[in-house]
Formats: sequence, C-alpha cells, structure tokens
Amino acid sequence: MKVTYNWFLSLFAILLLSFMAWFIYLPGLSGSFIFDDFHSLAMLKTFNDGMSWDALIQYLLQSDTGQLKRPVSMLSFLLDAQQWPADPYSFKRTNLIIHVLNGCLLFALIRLLFATKPDWSRYQIAIAFFAAGTWLVHPFLVSTTLYVVQRMAMLPLTFMLLGLLILTWSRIRQDASGFKQQFLSVFIAVPVMTFLAVLSKENGALFLLLVLLYDRFILQSFMGLPALLPKISFWLIKLPAAVFVIAILIKVPDLMGRYEVRDFTVIERIMTQMRVLSDYLYQLFFPRYLTYGVFTDAFPVSKGLLQPITTLVATAFIIGILVIAYLLRHRFVWFSFAVFFYFTAQLLESTIIPLEIYFEHRNYLASIFLTIPVIMPIIKLVEKSKIFWLVPISMLLFLSFTTYIKSNMWGNNMQLHQIALQRFPASIRAGTFTADLYQRQGYTIQALDVMQEAAERHDKLRVKFNHHIMMCDLQRLSDIHFDALLKSMTEVEFELEDVVSFNGYYQRLLERKCESLQGNSSNDYPLQIWTALSKNSFINKDYAQPITEYFFATRLVFQDEFDQALELYTMIYDNTGEMGASINSAVMLFNAGAYNQALKLVRHLQNNHSKQTWMDFNYDEIQNVLSGLEQSIRKAKGDYQ
Repeated sequence: MKVTYNWFLSLFAILLLSFMAWFIYLPGLSGSFIFDDFHSLAMLKTFNDGMSWDALIQYLLQSDTGQLKRPVSMLSFLLDAQQWPADPYSFKRTNLIIHVLNGCLLFALIRLLFATKPDWSRYQIAIAFFAAGTWLVHPFLVSTTLYVVQRMAMLPLTFMLLGLLILTWSRIRQDASGFKQQFLSVFIAVPVMTFLAVLSKENGALFLLLVLLYDRFILQSFMGLPALLPKISFWLIKLPAAVFVIAILIKVPDLMGRYEVRDFTVIERIMTQMRVLSDYLYQLFFPRYLTYGVFTDAFPVSKGLLQPITTLVATAFIIGILVIAYLLRHRFVWFSFAVFFYFTAQLLESTIIPLEIYFEHRNYLASIFLTIPVIMPIIKLVEKSKIFWLVPISMLLFLSFTTYIKSNMWGNNMQLHQIALQRFPASIRAGTFTADLYQRQGYTIQALDVMQEAAERHDKLRVKFNHHIMMCDLQRLSDIHFDALLKSMTEVEFELEDVVSFNGYYQRLLERKCESLQGNSSNDYPLQIWTALSKNSFINKDYAQPITEYFFATRLVFQDEFDQALELYTMIYDNTGEMGASINSAVMLFNAGAYNQALKLVRHLQNNHSKQTWMDFNYDEIQNVLSGLEQSIRKAKGDYQ
C-alpha cells in the first residue's frame, strides 16, 4: 500500500513540476531566433525542395557545429521544421519539452537514490521534488532552454540522466543479477549513452569521468553498494575514460595553436575562468532575472592575478572550495560530490580550449546536483519543526517568479536586445545585434544611432566596418567617414573575427554600392582599404598573408584581370588548403563570367583535395559541391562534354 502511495505521489510531483515549468516558460516560446540559431538552422534549407535521403545525408554532412557534426542534435531540428526560414515557436517548444523531460529524469534519479536509504527514504519524494524543481525552474538556465541551438547542450544531459538511472537500477540489483546481465546493463548505461551524448555534443564524452565520480561518491559511499565487478568497470568505464583523456592530451598542441586567433592567451583564459566559474556559482545561488544571456562578449579578460584583483579572490575561492570538498568527502558526501561533479563537467569548456570566455549554457549539465546539499539539511530541520517547509517552498517560488520574468523578456526579442544594450554597453554583440534588429524591422534611424554609438565606444575594427556597411546601405557614407576608418586601421590591429565584416564592406566598395562617397573616378576606394589592411599591424600573423592575398585577388576579379586572380587563388589554396574560401573564389570567377579560369580552379581543387583522416566527413560533401559547380560552369559556357 505504501509503495502504491509513493508511486502516486511521485507521479503527482512530476506532473506538478512539469506544469510549473511549462507555465513559467510559456511566455518565452513567442521569442525569436538569436545569434548562432541563424547559422546552424539555415542548413534546413537543404530540404526546401523536399525531403529525400540525399538531402538528409547532405544536411548532416554539411553541419559545421562540431567535429563530429552532432547528428543527434541536427536530426532533432527536423522535428520542428523541414525548410528554412522557419517559425521559431516549434523549435523553442521542443527545447522546453526536452528541458521538462530532463527535470523529470532528474526527479526519478534523485528519488531512486534516496528511496534506498532508511534515514532518508521518508523524504525521498520531497528531496527529489525540491532538488529537481529548483534546477528545472532556475532562471540561469533560461538562456539555454529558450536559445534554440543550445538543444545541443540539453540532449547530452538527457542521455546522461538515462544512463545514470539505468546504472543505479542495475547496481541496486547487482547481487540478484548475473555477470552477463550486469555487463549488458552497464554497457547500455555508460558506453551507449556516452555515444549518444557525444553525437549530440562533443562534451558528452565527459560522462565517462562523471560516472566514475558518481559511482565512487554516490553508489558506493552514500548508498553503500559494493564496487562494480573489476572486469566490467575496466572495460566499460575506466578504459574508455582513459582513452578520452589521452585523446584530449594529444589534441593539446593543436589547441594551443588556435590561440593565435584569440585576443587572449591560454594563461589569461585560465585566470579569467576563475572569475567566470565564480560568477556562474554566484548566479546559481543568488539568481537574478537579468544576466548576460548571449551577450557574454562583455566579460573582461584577466591580464594578471591582480588585473583585476577579483582574479586572485576568485582563484582562492575555487581552490578553497575544492580543498574543502576533498577534506569533507567522507563526512559530507553529497557536498563533495556536487562540487567535484560541477567542476568536472566544466573541464572541456572552462579550461584551456580556446572557446569564448563565458556562456551560461555551460552550467546546464554541471548544476544538476548543486541544490541537493542545500535541500538535505533543510529536510533535517523539517524533522524538528514543520515550519521549515517554508524554506524550500519559498526558494522554489522565488526561482519560479524570477524565471517567469526572464522568460517574458526572452519572449520579446526587441525588449531583450534593448535591455541587453542598456545593461551591457561593453558588449559588441549587444550593439551590433540590436542595430541589425532595428534595421530589419525598418527603424533605420535608430539602427544607425545604435551602430554609431557602438563604433565610437569600441575599438574593434569589425564594429567600424559594420557601421560603414550600414551607412553605405543608407547612402550616408562620406569621404570623411572613409578617411577616419583608414586612420583607425593604422591604430587598431585587425583580427580574424574582423574578416566577415571587412569582406561585406569591401564587396560593397568593389560593386560601387556606396554612391554617397563623393570621390572622383580616380579614387580607388577598394585599393585604399586593401592597402590599409596590408599595412595593418596584424600582417606578422601567420594567417595574415593569405587574407590580404585573397582580397587583392578579389579586386583583380572586379578589374577583369582573371588570369592573375586565378594564379593568386590557386597559390592561396596550395599554401593553406582552405577549401571554403577557394570555392567562394571559383564562384566569384564564375559570376564574373570568367568561365575558363573558374573551371581551372575547380579542377585544381578536385585534383588536390584528399581525405585528411578516415573520419573526414566533409570529403564527399566537398567533392559533390565541386562537381555541381563544375557542371554549372560547363553549362554556362556551353561545354557539355
């Protein structure tokens, strides 16, 4: 009878949590796509002519979201749309369904863990309800749940929670099952679920390390279960974990090379991450409705332990909490486990890999167990007085209210950008995105004002290029503005992130779209800005020469000097192996009517493009693109051989 009652109460708790989360997040479902959504989801245009196996394979292969293409996440987007552009509502709704599902799985896991402990079984549902609930309705996770492409951060957790549930159930029944049954259960729980998590996002491989922590602290120390059979533990967990660690170590030299395109060093990133992780934890335990969201480029980089002083404070805090967690690992198992789980889950994205400094979605997985060490002592107080039930109830209500406010803000794209621009003026992203949003909605004056303010505030050249692009499109660009930009290019170092905006501006100058420039016909604006680029202080970077050569060759195309352009384009590919830019070069020659030169470049790319590794998923896709381009060129020039 008691078992039936507990199951009924658990079902009610899950339904209540699901309803709460859905109601709280409902206003946010009316929001728009944002930031990386446009790039990643634009691949859905592959299906604009209809669904087919060829289109599906092309869609998966052309994904550039990660080294393994993240096929599980990419396939999940097909649940929401099979064309592009698409309505964001269905994408956000699916994200919310996944988030609610993860909350329910977390509830089931926590309840299972505490149900087997005599001291805690009486409160198993309460602990699961408040621990899973505070995670499910936490405002810091809004920017993950309502940011469509962060489904890639959500799905790995789904598979990990399923894995932990299967593993826990298997370990509880370990004495009653044979070797084969244990092996199969652990095989499904760890290697299979890790595989699915990795195919959702590469950091799913961390599950192998997290399982080791979970087994040692929770299954053995907290639940008192015997260790896994050595053969099962070695072959299914420890060996794959070791292979994962070795693979990361092998990649370290390559990762270090990528810092050349960042405006921070590896040491500066590690120091900054001390402050970032401390800020994450602050936001998790002292939540606010207004956080960075996607406008995280405003977070300042630490230049030393005392620059700013909070770097030293944060470093001492992180080291201190890790030391305390280690010293108290026997007495306060859940506290130590939650701390070690959190920081282990941050290993890939918050240490040496040269990713962007700050993103809130990195806490989606890491934070799932953080509130359990908080809930447990409160439950002990409840045993003394029922009045203490008000504490977790108040926590849940406060988080729900804060998340509801934040969800409303995310449901209004214009309001979200306006508030972000006001709150985070140091964010380049906030300025450029808000200006772009104003322009797309027809508010050209407001767009120009925002972009001009951003250009005056920030030294980054990409902001100034974007400002000039907007003035050019509105025919407000003058020679005074142009000369000021040339002067800025002598003072500010060009960065790799500036290439896209420079190219957009450069193309407009080449196509003579900036009619408001008053110079006479002898004024070669493209040559002037290219000369400024070639003399910029970035010229000593390894990647500088191919960039300047590429833009010079592009100018040659517009001057009908096709043979010289072909020679330069060919040399750039031979020196860099950069296929994307080379295909664009062939297209540019083709569009200019230089069919012979375009065909020669395509043939050169076909003959010199080879598989980099057996896992080079892009090889066939690139060959298909080149073949299609060759056919288009032959058709245009009347050559059907």
